[in-house]
Amino acid sequence: MPTARTGAAAAIQDDAIFVIGGRTATAGPCNGGPLSVVERYDIDTNTWSPVAPLPGPARSDLAAVSHGGKIFVFGGCSGLFAVTGEVDMYDAQTNTWTTGLATMPTPRASLVARKVGDTVFAIGGSTTGLDQVNVNESYKISSDSWSTTPAAMPTPRSEAGVHSHGGRVYVVGGGNRGISTDAKDVFKPNP
Repeated sequence: MPTARTGAAAAIQDDAIFVIGGRTATAGPCNGGPLSVVERYDIDTNTWSPVAPLPGPARSDLAAVSHGGKIFVFGGCSGLFAVTGEVDMYDAQTNTWTTGLATMPTPRASLVARKVGDTVFAIGGSTTGLDQVNVNESYKISSDSWSTTPAAMPTPRSEAGVHSHGGRVYVVGGGNRGISTDAKDVFKPNP
C-alpha cells in the first residue's frame, strides 16, 4: 500500500479493495494526523493507484460498506478527538464522491458497520475518542434515512470485528477504555 496508515476503512468493489482515510498517529483512535487519501488495490494485477480523496475534512477510525456499485463511509475522527457523524458515498465507476447524505444520529469513530439487504447497521464505537458506546443504528440506503430502533449491542465497545451471514450481524472482540474484550454478540435485524 503506498500510504502507511492505521485507523483506515476498507471496502471491496468489483475486483478491487479501496482503503479509505486513516491516520498517521499510532497512539490509538482519534489521536490526530487524519488522512483524506483513498487508494485502490487491483486484486487481479496486484497494483495500487490513488483515487479521489475523501471530501471535506480528512478522517480516521471510520467504517465503510459496499452496496450497489457504491461505497458508503460512516463517521470517524477529523482531528484530535473530534468525532463526526458524516456519511459520504463513493462511486468507483465515476471516481466521485457524493456528500450531504443523512448524518448518523450518534456521531462516533472506531465503529463497525455491516450491511444486511439494503440496510447498513452502524454499531458501537466511541463518541469522544475515549468513551465506548453500545449504540446500534440502521441506515436505509434507498431512502437515505436513519433509524435508532435496532437493539443496542449488549457490550459497549469500539474497534471490534464484524461480519454478516445468514441475515445476522456478528460483532466480535473490541475494547472498552483500553481493555480488550472477548465478547461475541449476534444481532438479527427484523425484516
